[in-house]
Amino acid sequence: MKLVALVVVLAGCAKPSGGAPSAGLVPVEPELPLLAAVGPSPRVYVRLSLAHPVVRPLLDEIAVTFRELRGARTLGSCGIVLTDLDEVRLAIGEPLRIAAEIDGAITLREVECVFGESGVRRLADEGVIVRDRPGGIAIERAADHHHADAARPIGRELGARCVAASCAVARLATPERPLWLALALDETLRAQLSGADLGDGAARVAAAFARLAATWPALHSFTVREERGTLAVEVGGELDLRVARQLRDQLVESYRLPSSSMVPTLRQGDRVLVARGPLRRALVPGDVVAYRRDGAAFVKRYLAGPGHKITEDERGLAIDGAALATEVVDAAFGFRDRDGHAERDVAGEVLREHLGARSYLTLRTGPPVQPGTWVVPEGERFLVGDNRNNSSDSRDGAAITDAAITGMVVATWYATRADGLPDWNRIGLPVE
Repeated sequence: MKLVALVVVLAGCAKPSGGAPSAGLVPVEPELPLLAAVGPSPRVYVRLSLAHPVVRPLLDEIAVTFRELRGARTLGSCGIVLTDLDEVRLAIGEPLRIAAEIDGAITLREVECVFGESGVRRLADEGVIVRDRPGGIAIERAADHHHADAARPIGRELGARCVAASCAVARLATPERPLWLALALDETLRAQLSGADLGDGAARVAAAFARLAATWPALHSFTVREERGTLAVEVGGELDLRVARQLRDQLVESYRLPSSSMVPTLRQGDRVLVARGPLRRALVPGDVVAYRRDGAAFVKRYLAGPGHKITEDERGLAIDGAALATEVVDAAFGFRDRDGHAERDVAGEVLREHLGARSYLTLRTGPPVQPGTWVVPEGERFLVGDNRNNSSDSRDGAAITDAAITGMVVATWYATRADGLPDWNRIGLPVE
């Protein structure tokens, strides 16, 4: 996104000046015009102090990269004094509407110098407007200033959760089932994840982290705890990126869905979080798992373990002779399948399938492709895709061992709609 790149580059126009900002409560009302500018449903609000001693070195690296890309045209040569920029505020709404404000000694003239008048015009042609404002500049894409009343309640909530001089807050998932992610950077880096859908997940994560930290000295600067259903994380001192990578390898990993084999639960291109190691509880039938086979990563649903007999015919799936109960949720479901080289429209029935105490959505686009019977060998798991007529899985005879399973899929952290815009109603949702 060119606009995001523009905001990041301009935010990078700063050098360390020393002195950490105070972390008092931030007035909410002055930010409402910015939040209202992104429509009636603001989703993300970011407030970044460019004077923060942790932020400045990172932004300096961005500024150096920009200088290398632009050659002789540096920020300084365009009259932008890095230490004269103070703060960036950014709001994102749905559909993709972005508004940002940069405070400090910067005007549209300096921006035109950096990017060229033709570059600014090209941005304007794409709906991105850069303009002067008292105390700095404003940047907007698809701005709409007629939703202040509708945006006010959500804007107040976003602003009230962003209380540090450098902070970010996002409202994920659906309005009926919100999941809030808040980050704050003052003397330490703090994160909070809250929402009714967390269930006992916060306590489980905190307990798993405590077990890991007991044997891993590198984690002693981290504090992870559960507070009244909220997962709270605090990082004291400098965060070593090597520790962050080790945390990823030990606790959580991100996968991108390469195919449509898990429609309607997950869609091609979705990014999901996979719980690993101590975060991964014992698997039960119905869980969605990630595994590796022949060097590639896959995501499928765990159906049955060793010794069970699975049968599939025109009536559906059965385990040990007991058919899995289903009911039709959507008799006319359709989506654009981008698997392979050619795109095609796919239509079928969405069914809710019941497996023990679990239930989840599946898609049937016709009779079974390969009806049959399978007995799960010792040490293996029987995995199937929710898109039952377009999934390569255990029904093809592929052996999926316990050792091949790398983790359990727990949430969708990024998803897009058919038009490529963020699908906010699926971002942040736990995976059924």
